[in-house]
Amino acid sequence: MPAAGLQHDVAQSDCEDVPSDLFSGDFRVRKQMGLKLNLRTDPVPDIAVVAERRYTHSSTPSTALLVVEVSDTSIVLDRGEKAGLYAAAGIPEYRVIDINARQLIVHRDPARDGDDAESARY
Repeated sequence: MPAAGLQHDVAQSDCEDVPSDLFSGDFRVRKQMGLKLNLRTDPVPDIAVVAERRYTHSSTPSTALLVVEVSDTSIVLDRGEKAGLYAAAGIPEYRVIDINARQLIVHRDPARDGDDAESARY
């Protein structure tokens, strides 16, 4: 992936504090930190809200309540492959901020496609 551009950085910065204000206590907002989904790849979402009181240095979360990707050059990947990964992992809500189209794309209620554990969609 190419380095993030200015529009991506500004959009991510603008939305970073919103989840922190909404989630507290037993939840942690992780910014550009990996998720260990145990699938064909382990993504590094721009923002993920995980059920975790504090950071543990012994494990990486394997799921999230909410994942947000900020997309400028990676919209095809974010709406396609990454959506499938997050759905297969059972993440209940996945959002893509498409900064070029100025849209927020909301995916909810992941569902499996057949018997393949890695084939799922929103």
